[in-house]
Amino acid sequence: GQTIPKAQQMHTGPVLDVCWSDDGSKVFTGSCDKTAKMWDLNSNQAIQIAQHEAPVKTVHWIKAPNYSCVMTGSWDKTLKFWDTRTPTPMMTLQLPERCYCADVVR
Repeated sequence: GQTIPKAQQMHTGPVLDVCWSDDGSKVFTGSCDKTAKMWDLNSNQAIQIAQHEAPVKTVHWIKAPNYSCVMTGSWDKTLKFWDTRTPTPMMTLQLPERCYCADVVR
C-alpha cells in the first residue's frame, strides 16, 4: 500500500513541536524557522501566528473559561502568549535560559 497525504502545510525549517486545539479543528506548529503557525483543518489554510528571534521549541494551546491563546517557548529565552487574531504577543516572559519545554496547568 501507499500513503497519500490529504493536505500539507510548510515551514521553511524543521518542525520542533505540534499541538491540537481542544476541539480538534486546528493544529499548531513551532519551527526552527522562528515561527509558529496555525493550520485550520476545516479550510486547509495555515497562517503564521507567532514570531521569535530563535527557533520555537514548544507550542501549547490554552483554553480557559474566558479566553484562549497559544503559548510559544523559544531558544531566544522567551515565553510568549498569543491571541491568534493579532500579530503581537499578549504577554512576553523573559527566561534566564533557552526554553526547551513548557506546559500549562489550568
